[in-house]
Amino acid sequence: MIHALSEPRRREILDLVREGELASGGIASHFEISASAISQHLKVLEQSGLLSIRREGTKRYYRMKDGRTT
Repeated sequence: MIHALSEPRRREILDLVREGELASGGIASHFEISASAISQHLKVLEQSGLLSIRREGTKRYYRMKDGRTT
């Protein structure tokens, strides 16, 4: 998890989804880097357990995990 948080853009992504979920395009619109680069950041955050993904059709919505187990 430390590796995931060491990159400033990843911390910015977490700030964006802290209050609710956003589509990957909505997240990418806040940055001046490629959609592919954002996708890689999202993948790292998801694999580290910090983000969850909800798929709806062809869109992916990301939100911060709350840390509770069910």
